[in-house]
Amino acid sequence: MTASRMIAVTVRFELCHEFKNDYCIFTDGSKEGNRVAAAVVHRDNTKCVRLPDTASIFRAELYALLLAIDVVRRSKENFFL
Repeated sequence: MTASRMIAVTVRFELCHEFKNDYCIFTDGSKEGNRVAAAVVHRDNTKCVRLPDTASIFRAELYALLLAIDVVRRSKENFFL
């Protein structure tokens, strides 16, 4: 695990601990070679979407944010992190 990844994981746990009553949502867009995907993780749910091989990493990250927005829209929760 790289140093920047370790910092990100640590910050995530600190935020979730500090805001334990909030609904935590995590997003990720990734590109490895010409395989592109986006994902959203919340509570015990994960949704992954394979994107076209020509999609950029930026499109993958944006699509992951759209997935998170959909989770927020459908949720009955009031506070999100």
